[in-house]
Amino acid sequence: MTLFLTVIDRTVAEGATTFEVAARIRDLLTKTSESYQRFIGRDYEREPKTLAATKRQHVHVLSWTRYRSGPPLASNNNYWAMSAGHHVGPRLIECVRPQGGSLVYSQPVWGQYAAVFGIADSAQVYAWNTTPALESVHWGSTEEYVVISNRPLLAALYLAHAKGLKAPELSPDYLPEYLYYGYSITGQTPFKDVRTLSVNSALAVSNGRVSLRSIPSGLHSSLGYDHTLEEGADALASALTNAMDRTEQEIHDRPLQLRLSGGKDSRLLLGLLRNRQLDYRVVTYGQESDVDVQLASHLCEMVGIDGEVRFPRLADGETIATRITTTLRESGGMPPSEPHTAQYRGADPEKPNEAIMLGQWPLYKGGMAHNLGASSHTVRRRLREQGAAFVHPSIAQVFDQHLLAWAEQSALSEDIEKLYLFAREFRSGRYLHAHVEHYSRSSMLAYPIADAEVTAVCDALTMEEKVSERALFGALYRIWPEVMKVPLDRSQWKFERNQKDPELSGPLYEERRRPIPSTRPRNPIQSRMVVVSEYSDAAAIELATHLMHSEHYVELSSYLSEDMKDAVAKTSSGEIVPPPAMSRKMFIKHLWRLAVADRWLSREWFV
Repeated sequence: MTLFLTVIDRTVAEGATTFEVAARIRDLLTKTSESYQRFIGRDYEREPKTLAATKRQHVHVLSWTRYRSGPPLASNNNYWAMSAGHHVGPRLIECVRPQGGSLVYSQPVWGQYAAVFGIADSAQVYAWNTTPALESVHWGSTEEYVVISNRPLLAALYLAHAKGLKAPELSPDYLPEYLYYGYSITGQTPFKDVRTLSVNSALAVSNGRVSLRSIPSGLHSSLGYDHTLEEGADALASALTNAMDRTEQEIHDRPLQLRLSGGKDSRLLLGLLRNRQLDYRVVTYGQESDVDVQLASHLCEMVGIDGEVRFPRLADGETIATRITTTLRESGGMPPSEPHTAQYRGADPEKPNEAIMLGQWPLYKGGMAHNLGASSHTVRRRLREQGAAFVHPSIAQVFDQHLLAWAEQSALSEDIEKLYLFAREFRSGRYLHAHVEHYSRSSMLAYPIADAEVTAVCDALTMEEKVSERALFGALYRIWPEVMKVPLDRSQWKFERNQKDPELSGPLYEERRRPIPSTRPRNPIQSRMVVVSEYSDAAAIELATHLMHSEHYVELSSYLSEDMKDAVAKTSSGEIVPPPAMSRKMFIKHLWRLAVADRWLSREWFV
């Protein structure tokens, strides 16, 4: 995995590069690297590489690579390429070609990556990312430069230094959007003049001119439209297995940590891991009496390993506010979408150069679509419900209109697909950007179910196959047949929620309907530290008290509903009274988001 910043000079005409222009770019890259050094995690090489991607020096690259990773830039006489996420630069040079003013894959290059691709000795550069975009392209431009990076802070720092500033400029437009969603749906980043590329678009720069084009074509599944249920399950199982093969190749000889619960996605990951020659350990958060811990312990017993059970460790800091500041620093100033996680460490590796494997918001279950019979009215309501009810109605109206306009522009055969596409474009990518930055700082990320081949199969599956979970059930049965007898905790397989499915349920139906096995973990709990629950009264009062005494609360409160402002004030006095029609847990969750926004505005994370 690579951290990169690509800078394209817009001032020099083709074939007329000057030494002064190149020297100016190198000087700005040096200042950028010095400013960013404090955000580099321990798993990266300390010294960045700075080089010209073309002989005429139209394009310069600043990059940090992980220990034992390959060179960041691949090139031949015709093309150059680099990637973040999976290391696919050499494959892109082999398989991507310009055609008709855009790019095409002559052969699919699967994996999970953000890519920058250039024409040798030319100022033509393209950038795009696979879906879901865990590693995403962020970009900005001035009259002099176009900057492209997989970390928005890197791009913001270069733009700041180009203006003679020492610190990045925060985006005033980002704050209300973060408060409403917890992440951006418009493409804004936390930093002024830096935007996030859509998963449906490629950034094209030709002789200084910037445009958005379609992503390179060719990353499509061979699964036909009129496929059978068996063919759909076969395709998904094959894509998941291939994705795990690529993940294993990326991990190479690193040890691996798997975060395991008892859910469907979690047991799928363990199924993909079992019988492979990987050095891996399993970590489950909770205590021995938790159902998740019992299920995870049972799954570990099935594969013959000892799982570790413990509580998440707190980030550095004596108060919630200081711990949030630590997390913001470790995620490069990107506020987390799930703010109640902001007081904990991220990957928290215990072995040198350890990778970490986690699930994410999976598309093979239909994304945000939960009911095939949802009407157009219900779909619109579900989209509006993605925003938080504590912001001022005028703000909610603006973003609701934007999201509904996005939905109307989607060419679909049925409205329910809009909820799948919402997850595809926003919830399974941008929702996780802060999480990816935070965790990847100390560990290589392993996300096989976020592979582009898996997404291509999900796109080809019918909504019924996804929402009913038939495709996932069939794929998991092919990957790990024995696990199909293990019951689930908080949910059942949707297609057999009411009764056995004669076509698909199979002979293990009765076994997975039995009580959850009471399996005790073999490995004792490693940490018994007392952590104040993020949803406790004590946490709520601490958060509200901090907000009421913050110098930024006047600005923050201007975005809040009157009911929310009243609730924050009462809570700071020790009386927790959520706004009308808001649950206590949701209110505290919103307090966390406000506290994260407050710490982001403070800029203390940049110090």
